[in-house]
Amino acid sequence: MLIHMPCLLESDEGPRKYSVQDFLDVARSIETEIKIVACDLYRIPSLSSWRHEFLLVHVRMGIDGEKLMFIIERVPRNNGTQEMFPNDGVAKETITVMRTRENHEYWQRSGQAPVYRGTLQWRDFLPPLSDIIKLANTASTMFEYYNCYVRRCCWYARIILASMAEAFPPYSKEGTTSFSKRRFAVFGDYKFAQVELLILSILSASS
Repeated sequence: MLIHMPCLLESDEGPRKYSVQDFLDVARSIETEIKIVACDLYRIPSLSSWRHEFLLVHVRMGIDGEKLMFIIERVPRNNGTQEMFPNDGVAKETITVMRTRENHEYWQRSGQAPVYRGTLQWRDFLPPLSDIIKLANTASTMFEYYNCYVRRCCWYARIILASMAEAFPPYSKEGTTSFSKRRFAVFGDYKFAQVELLILSILSASS
């Protein structure tokens, strides 16, 4: 069954959250072509030690150019809390669909509005939304365990962003979009070999 774009939102057109796997299944049934215009990295400031990073993906749909936004993020399954253990259990990755940023709770918290960190933008060739969803799903399945040191929300957002930059060279980029050159990856850093692994996965799926 084909799905129209408004059905991705709640009945009142408010934000709607999906698991990454569920949205991948939904994306295969969408009849409208969806292209990515930009992919932003945001961080939610916090006075505590827990800081959250996520991706905000801007898309354009069909010949009319209707716009939506998608938040892609990873959190621990232990009620959103971080415990100082090597592995904090299987991670939870979600995609939230919305009309505008202001519709989402992250931009409705007084004094804690997300801070822009960097972006990739495309102009001549716009990547399909399905490919960033495939990257997110591959990162979820290959690296399923949340780790407060190396595979937390920052790592998840940045490795997807870096994979998009390598697979689909952007027209422009700014801010935090590059990978770590450290020998050991910590606190959101990642290695280029992991990026290559994710890109290979979407190339294999397309062949």
